[in-house]
Amino acid sequence: MRMRELSSKPSRMSCSPRNIGRPRRLAAAAILLAICAGVAGQEPTTQPAETPADNLRYWLDQGQPTTNAADDAPTTQPTSQPAPVAPADAVPGSTVTMSDGQSFTGAVFTSARAPVEVFVAETKRWRRVPLVAVVSITAEIVAEAMEPEWRPKEIGSPERIYTGREYPTRRLAWAFELADGAVIRGTVKGRPIWVLTTGPGERARRGPFILAERGRGEAGESLSDLPYITRIDVGTGGECAPSQTAQPADQAEAGNIGP
Repeated sequence: MRMRELSSKPSRMSCSPRNIGRPRRLAAAAILLAICAGVAGQEPTTQPAETPADNLRYWLDQGQPTTNAADDAPTTQPTSQPAPVAPADAVPGSTVTMSDGQSFTGAVFTSARAPVEVFVAETKRWRRVPLVAVVSITAEIVAEAMEPEWRPKEIGSPERIYTGREYPTRRLAWAFELADGAVIRGTVKGRPIWVLTTGPGERARRGPFILAERGRGEAGESLSDLPYITRIDVGTGGECAPSQTAQPADQAEAGNIGP
């Protein structure tokens, strides 16, 4: 009788709300673990960026290629170059004659539109002589010779030995004949002269031809291998521009340098 009563009572373990919810939580936890395991098993679709070995490699990787303006320039060069233009103070109809027989005729001018500076030894003064005031410039040989070539016997040694070779040297003075007949003689420390030639079908800039006091060649050369300007006839082969002929010859006198 007692046993029947015990069996008829509901079981506390099977019917309590706490025991009913526990299997559900276990099931939910099992599902969550399965989902996490599946996600962990999949390989990532993107690879992580490689860590640079040092800062230099990082900045090199960050650098972007730049475009060079020269790369965008056209690869073809123009077929013709623009014709050279003489400056406003150029004297046309001039001729430069060299010691080797060459001559160039055209508009003569100096670099930077500067006058020729001549040192006159008698007065110990410099004179500024513009080409427009000049009729001719003639070279006068002061001295020329073949000089022996010497070199140090050893590195750092003051003793020098003769190499057996010679080189040419030349010293020049210049005579400037002005439009009024006056002549200025002296030395020039180096003034480039240019000629814009205008021959048949030709227009080219020749030079520079140097008005200088001293000239020196290379060892093994001769005096004939050291060409120089023998004469420049300024504006005698053609008419000068009106602005040039209007310049007085005594403009050279106004260009004195020094006291």
